[in-house]
Amino acid sequence: MIDAMVGEVFVLAVRRDRRDDVPGDWLDVVRGTSGLIVIGDVNPTRLQVRATPEAIEQVRNQLSDYLHIEKLIPHTL
Repeated sequence: MIDAMVGEVFVLAVRRDRRDDVPGDWLDVVRGTSGLIVIGDVNPTRLQVRATPEAIEQVRNQLSDYLHIEKLIPHTL
């Protein structure tokens, strides 16, 4: 597990065109990635994570065919 202040926040979402063939254990793969923690609510198609650069690269290498992986950019008013 990583310190809550380390890494950046990313949104991971299953691609619409891959929902039928995304690996059933994709959430477990993400949760098991060293240097990454799941934050916020989790649902079967979308979650937020805080990850080190190495951890998000590992997730990209394993799951980018199935997931959109985007850095969360906070908006201020």
